[in-house]
Amino acid sequence: WIDYQSEVLFLNSKYEILYPKFQKNLNVDKINEMILSYKKNPNFFYFKNKIVLSYISHTNNIYIIDGQHRIELIKYLVENNYNSFIYLCCYIIDDENQQNELFNVV
Repeated sequence: WIDYQSEVLFLNSKYEILYPKFQKNLNVDKINEMILSYKKNPNFFYFKNKIVLSYISHTNNIYIIDGQHRIELIKYLVENNYNSFIYLCCYIIDDENQQNELFNVV
């Protein structure tokens, strides 16, 4: 497991974490619903604590493939002293075509 407060913040300072072109815009209403859901049933978060990333080595960028709204939820939780873990799955891929394939599978 990866501790969000240490490892992901470190990743943020070392790599630029981007959204792929095909990723939808953030939906603030969805994020707020997720926050309310967490407050109501925090134990249910364990079913939502997975983030899928991709890394394209020739660009040296990390992209959020699945979990963009969960990342915003996690930011909120960290700011409010949430102390647990999330799972990060990062696929090392060759190009945007593979990235699109990964997005369609996830």
